Amino acid sequence: MSDSEDKDVNEILDTLGIDSTDGTYKIDKDTGEVKKEGWFGDISTGIKIDKDSGEIKKEGWFGDTSTGVKIDKDSGEIKKEGWFGDASTGVKIDKKDGEIKKEGFFGDSSTGIKVDNETGKVEKTSWCFISTACIKSKGLKDDCEELQILRNFRDKFVVNIPNGAELISEYYSIAPNIVQKIEMQNNKENIYHRLFERLVEKTIELIKQNRNEEAFKNCYSIVFALREWVYKRKTAINS
Repeated sequence: MSDSEDKDVNEILDTLGIDSTDGTYKIDKDTGEVKKEGWFGDISTGIKIDKDSGEIKKEGWFGDTSTGVKIDKDSGEIKKEGWFGDASTGVKIDKKDGEIKKEGFFGDSSTGIKVDNETGKVEKTSWCFISTACIKSKGLKDDCEELQILRNFRDKFVVNIPNGAELISEYYSIAPNIVQKIEMQNNKENIYHRLFERLVEKTIELIKQNRNEEAFKNCYSIVFALREWVYKRKTAINS
């Protein structure tokens, strides 16, 4: 995401009382309270989402007060209340998968944060947006062995190489746009199939052989070729 998009999303998270860099949060399905998990139980952040109106409110001694922000119950759009009606913030919570998304001219893009529909937990989605998209096309689960291997590779190897943190940050920023571009293609199933073979399976094969540098080069050569395809309209996926 761009800096302005980060700002929009962070403002929403602040309104919800959520610090995505500190701890685990959840939205109570029964009360709408936003809570932070602790050693001795969940701790209220003092924020709650009204189950009837979708208003985000601050709890106080003399009752709840509105923050001026609400979540549309039908569309999941997060809106700011105004004199002339509600105005969209450009951020929404997807009704199907709980992902918090940024609306854009060419469609919605993931912010990398989601609200679990079952538990209400607010959590970061996979770093491997492209790999996740490929795996979903195969019908595998988010906690499948393949994704666990790739996440462990990110956390134990990639982050520790020179400029590793910067590369991961760049991946975060470009991967949603790559997936979005793929979703616009008529042959997206074929693209995902080829990416699963070349990116996911090949990278994991090299990781299992302890050929981590080769695994990294394989993964990132494909990612950045796809970046060229998205931003410079090169036919990277056909090579």
